[in-house]
Amino acid sequence: MMPFTRGPWKAVRNQSFSYTINTHDVRGRGYDCNVVREVRCEANAFLIAAAPDMYAALEKIATTVHHVLLDGKGMHSADCPACVAEVALLKAKEGR
Repeated sequence: MMPFTRGPWKAVRNQSFSYTINTHDVRGRGYDCNVVREVRCEANAFLIAAAPDMYAALEKIATTVHHVLLDGKGMHSADCPACVAEVALLKAKEGR
């Protein structure tokens, strides 16, 4: 799998009332890049643009819950918030 396009991402309104999701830096090359070419719903555009920040936050939450609250015991269940977070992260990484 290729690495994610680095954030931050920004939703930019087009003249056609759709949005483009852009980033300023593509793997250190230093130029603008369209992450998503066209999103027609403003709420979806803002959600997509927030994806890198939400991903990073979810990683921190999952790690904190597993290592601090569960004391690193490797407990896994459908009710465990860290496990739910890890499933969402896996879906983002591998499409599972």
